[in-house]
Amino acid sequence: MWFEFREQYIGGLKNYHINILELIVFFNYLRACLKKADVHSSRILHVFDSRVVSCIVAKGRSSSTKLNRILRRVTSLMLAGDVYVCPLWTVSGWNFADHGSRAVCPKRT
Repeated sequence: MWFEFREQYIGGLKNYHINILELIVFFNYLRACLKKADVHSSRILHVFDSRVVSCIVAKGRSSSTKLNRILRRVTSLMLAGDVYVCPLWTVSGWNFADHGSRAVCPKRT
């Protein structure tokens, strides 16, 4: 069993809600994973620090139309690649990808 940790940067999307951004990052990650032939017909464990995104990936639906628009793209990748995503929620402080942004204290004005 192996784990792969990746950090991903999205440039130019500062005006979106954090849940939308996290779902877009997951979509990009899933698309990159499915380019490998050995990932098809498998299960992917993904750690989210947003409870909202974790729950909508697990259920496959949301009441938000903006999240549903991205979620449809995610589920189409899951169906095409025959992939089952096992979402896992964690506290933001424990997320390995967030350590870079949390190391710098914001300037006080």
